[in-house]
Amino acid sequence: MPHTLGNLVEWELFDQLKEFSVTDCIECGCCTYVCPADRNMVQFIRQGKAHVMAAGGK
Repeated sequence: MPHTLGNLVEWELFDQLKEFSVTDCIECGCCTYVCPADRNMVQFIRQGKAHVMAAGGK
């Protein structure tokens, strides 16, 4: 659900990212490649991961 992760980061709902297992993403870039809206999903996921890790969670 990369679009959900991207939306959560955009809306700054970082506490919900852990529920959606943002840290499980391997950042392969497939979601960015196939995104019809041409959104850079990997960048959003990286930001989300950084927030989760800074908060001390996996």
